[in-house]
Amino acid sequence: MKIFSRNELFSFKQIVIALIMLVSGGVGCLTTSFSTVDAATYGTIPELDEKEDSQEAQMLNDLGTNGIKLNASQSSIDNINSPSIMQMLQLQLQQKDDLKRIEAYHAKQRSERHLSRRAVGNADVSSWDEFVSAASDPNIDTINLKTDLQADSSATIDSDKIINFNGFKLSVNITANTKKTVTIASGNVKLVSPTVENKPPKVKTSTPSAFTFQGGSLTVTGNAQISGDFFSSTNTPGDLTFQDATAYFYNDICPWDYLGGKGDGSIISMTGSSAGSIKILNSTINDNSYGFIFFSGVPHKSMLIDDNSKITSTQPDVNATDSLYYFVATPQDHRVDGAGVELTIKGHSAVTINKAPTYDICAPIKLFGGGTKISLSEGSDLDVTNPAWRRNC
Repeated sequence: MKIFSRNELFSFKQIVIALIMLVSGGVGCLTTSFSTVDAATYGTIPELDEKEDSQEAQMLNDLGTNGIKLNASQSSIDNINSPSIMQMLQLQLQQKDDLKRIEAYHAKQRSERHLSRRAVGNADVSSWDEFVSAASDPNIDTINLKTDLQADSSATIDSDKIINFNGFKLSVNITANTKKTVTIASGNVKLVSPTVENKPPKVKTSTPSAFTFQGGSLTVTGNAQISGDFFSSTNTPGDLTFQDATAYFYNDICPWDYLGGKGDGSIISMTGSSAGSIKILNSTINDNSYGFIFFSGVPHKSMLIDDNSKITSTQPDVNATDSLYYFVATPQDHRVDGAGVELTIKGHSAVTINKAPTYDICAPIKLFGGGTKISLSEGSDLDVTNPAWRRNC
């Protein structure tokens, strides 16, 4: 049991000392194709002048301003009907028509190029196949959902992506016995106001996480609604950040395999032989689950709550009690040096936990492993309550 000294700054409200247990030593990809020049319409067209105001436009302006230029032998208007004057008139009129035709084509080409510049890297997706295509396309950096999507296969992201949900929902495993996931293989991925459903109704068994992690990072921002297992990394350095987010999580599946150390049934899990970190920055998190965050494996994992963040962690059935309800936990056999968890609460942040486990001295925070540490800075709060403590522990 780890004992806190007086110089460690804690403001525990209504806290039962046994509630915190620390054991040491142990898409359709959007592509823009330029239109083929219609020779019948435009004829032979010179190369596009890259400047916005083309030379053809300036030449047309000169023709309109200066009119027909006569040489010295044709300076008299009396000679207007001479063959040479008429030929020159025809030539200049033809030149003017040619310039108009060229300018019309170049204007069209500049317009298409402008649209192309605006469109490159963006994909509006209205089907799961389009999402899968855009996710794997390194030329697409922004995916915009245009309707609710239901996964009928897995998808892989291996480059930087911003996914704008635009009020729509991504459903991953909403029928029994499905094993779909979105894998972040590499790249920095940002979810903007995501709504993610990853739980079959009335099924009490865990499903794969909606997002599995192999490399890069995942950031959640905006208003988020998440049901079921959300994020997992195994033997990879998981990097998950909530930045300027207001997120609600729900999962009514109990994390039965807590002792086994897999983290199934938890909303967020980082397991295996790589470090991992969770950062909650200037965000409000409402966790309504039986198991929120699960860590296991060497080296140690870390969780930072900073920048005036607020976290409330409760359980779906407030009257339920069982062995393995937790806000953050590691396996019971995690008695290994370097396998500890660093939980830091700072920047006037507040964490309020109300869960009712009955196993291992009834602690909603269960952290085993050498190097485990909880740091609470001045002005921040950690409030832990177990309503079942006196009845069952």
